[in-house]
Amino acid sequence: MAMKNHTPLPCQPFLDLTPEGRLDRVIVVKMTLELVPGDAALRAQGFTHTLKLHRTQAPLVLTDSCHGALHTSSVRWESDLSPIKPQCDVIFIGNAHAPRGRPCRRFQVALRVTSSAHGRVLVDKALQVTGERWLRRHNPVSRALWWCVKVGSLGLVRRCPWSLTWPQPLATLPLRYEYAYGGAVEAMASDAWSRRIPARHCLPGVDRTQAREAFARTGSDSILARGWWDENLVGRGYAPAWYLRAARVGRIPAPQLEDPEHPFGARAAWRAMRGKATGATHPCLRNQGLAVLGRDWEPRRRWAGTADESWAASGAPYPPDHDRAFNNCAHPDLRCRLLKGNEVVELVNLIPASMPGAGRQPNGDQSLRFQLPGIVPFLHLVQATGERDVLAAGADTLVLEPEEGRVTLLFRLRFPSEPLAALVELRLAMPGEVVAVPVAFA
Repeated sequence: MAMKNHTPLPCQPFLDLTPEGRLDRVIVVKMTLELVPGDAALRAQGFTHTLKLHRTQAPLVLTDSCHGALHTSSVRWESDLSPIKPQCDVIFIGNAHAPRGRPCRRFQVALRVTSSAHGRVLVDKALQVTGERWLRRHNPVSRALWWCVKVGSLGLVRRCPWSLTWPQPLATLPLRYEYAYGGAVEAMASDAWSRRIPARHCLPGVDRTQAREAFARTGSDSILARGWWDENLVGRGYAPAWYLRAARVGRIPAPQLEDPEHPFGARAAWRAMRGKATGATHPCLRNQGLAVLGRDWEPRRRWAGTADESWAASGAPYPPDHDRAFNNCAHPDLRCRLLKGNEVVELVNLIPASMPGAGRQPNGDQSLRFQLPGIVPFLHLVQATGERDVLAAGADTLVLEPEEGRVTLLFRLRFPSEPLAALVELRLAMPGEVVAVPVAFA
């Protein structure tokens, strides 16, 4: 198959294995746009900025990148060579900024995407950002008094032994999952307190005594026990009760990103520590953010399907309960139908107050509002018989980086590998140009 790219956009063909076991050809196209402050005419229409094709088109990203070390930090950018996505991912990379740039204890940010044709809201995500705060364990005297109350009431009256401190003022916060609810802990043989961990909480097949003796003799450390929050392995606020008791932890950092309608609370965290609460039963414990979710986090991990022995023996490409939603990497609240162009994007308190062209709302919130371009990449498929087909697709990834002055759109154009097209041409349809699209290929 020969391919000609008649656009300035980078592209890459690859094969995609469908759940039915069929190989399709996919061409991913990446469009990098530059944010430019709008003129008076544009502002009169309610837009603060406009977009134009960036003079330097960013290359395709072939591997995942993280904010820090692999497995111990959140994903910054997932590989552009993703299989077909059933929905569009809306991803924000940047910081939250307090209104007017003045430090405060808490403020809200928002990201909205609206269809310009029908005015329908596609994405509407708000977060409450707080300053640094802690979950602090009550002092021993208070705990002893309440233990007496619990015993005297036969367990009917129980007080949460943790309290949430008042947040400190802040002006900006990176919007990463490291600041959302979650976390993971490990107990190593080298930890002096690990001898206080009950055997039932150790990893299967691990003998604490033998592991500590091996460390003392050879210096070879090993993991005795671990615990984690399935929705966010790099967050803060979660630690299992066995770890807190064994390590005698008196305070842990609390999350600084939360749902405005379900603020984080110490009592829910206490229940989670004892394994009696989940994000489904307590909405305030749900992972919150605007960035990429890890593949091994819930709910993405669940959508991958059940990789058991029966599936391995079947030879099927995916488990029977595999859901293509696994290919979407954005937070579940930041997914919508594929973008067709001309959608309106609005950011609130997600840009610094000093950003050129930023709008200012009456309450002091700084905002940015712009419209996505109507430029659509499409394919001309020329068959060996000379027959021509036209194929277009909406954007399935929108990445917003306002502090870098950059917006990225990713398109995935899929067509059957059989019969093999003799020539594939990638072209751009300008705003208003009608592109004939055949029946969608299932």
